[in-house]
Amino acid sequence: MSEYLKFYLIGQDGSRWNLTDETEGVLLRPGPSMLFDAPARTFWLDTSTGSHYQGMQFTRRDPVFSVQIHDPDGDPYMWADTDSRFRMALGMVGEDTFMLEAHTSYGIRRIRMRLLAEPKAYESAPYEGKDPWMTHDSTLAIMAACEKPFWEADPVELSWELEAGTAGSGTVPFENRGDIPVFWKATATAPAHWRLPDKSWGQKIYAKSTYPFNRAVDDADRMVWLPELLAGEDTDIDTDPDEPTLIAHNGAPVQARWASNGFYYPIKPFTKPVQVPVQVEDAYPGAAIQFWIPRHYSRPWGVMV
Repeated sequence: MSEYLKFYLIGQDGSRWNLTDETEGVLLRPGPSMLFDAPARTFWLDTSTGSHYQGMQFTRRDPVFSVQIHDPDGDPYMWADTDSRFRMALGMVGEDTFMLEAHTSYGIRRIRMRLLAEPKAYESAPYEGKDPWMTHDSTLAIMAACEKPFWEADPVELSWELEAGTAGSGTVPFENRGDIPVFWKATATAPAHWRLPDKSWGQKIYAKSTYPFNRAVDDADRMVWLPELLAGEDTDIDTDPDEPTLIAHNGAPVQARWASNGFYYPIKPFTKPVQVPVQVEDAYPGAAIQFWIPRHYSRPWGVMV
C-alpha cells in the first residue's frame, strides 16, 4: 500500500494493529468496500410530470474488508498467537466496538464499528480449507456496521470565560470545514444563566415553525437561553437531536426546567470560522463555557479540511 496512506485497527481491547505493514502479521487485503463515501438515500415525491426531490438521509455504513494473517518467520505457534489476538481485538459480534484509523496528508481520521456478523476465517484464499497450522497463513473476512457512518477527526476546541463582573458577552469562532453537518457540544459552569448560539447557517431544516420556509432567514442570528443553572449544576450540552441535550453534573433535572425548548441547527458543511456570540448573566467572574465542534467527513481523506 502507498506510503501516503496507513490504516490501523484499534481493538476493543485497546490493541493497535498496523494493517499496512506486514511486520505485525496482519495485512489489509485488496478490495475493501464501504470505507469511502458515506452511504445515503434520497426521498422523492411522485407527481403527474415526474418527481420532486424531498430530501436525503445518511444511512448505516456496513464496511466489508479482509486481512491476511501470517507469521513472516513461518512459525505456526506465532501465527496462531497473532490470529487469536487479532480476533480478540474485534470483540463479540454486535456487542463490542473497534475502530479503523486512517493516516494521510489530511491528518488522522477514525471510524467506529462493530461486527455485523461473525468473521469468516480460513475460507477466502485458494489454499484455505486445509489445516491453517500447516500454512501459518490465513485470511479473515470482516463484515461490520457503523452506527455513525462518518470518518471523524479530533474536534475543534473553543472556550470563553467571564473575566469580571456578573454578566458579559463575547464571541467564539464556530466552523465546519468538512462535508457533513455537525452538532456542537459544550460544558457550561454554574451558577449562571447562559445564552448560546443556534444559527440557521442558511438552512431551513430542523426548525419548528408554522412558517418553515422562512426559518433560514429568520433564524440567521438565533440565540437561545438555557434554563438558569444553580450552584453545583455545571452542565454538559449536546445539540445533537439524537442525544440528551442538557445533563447536569450533579444530576439535577435541568432539562425538565427548559419547557421543551432546544437547539435546532447543525453547523452546515464547508463553513469557515465565523464569530458567534456567547452571553452570560447572574454569574461570577471565572464562569466559563468549553465548546467541542466535531469534525466529520464522508471519506477517510479529502473533501475539504
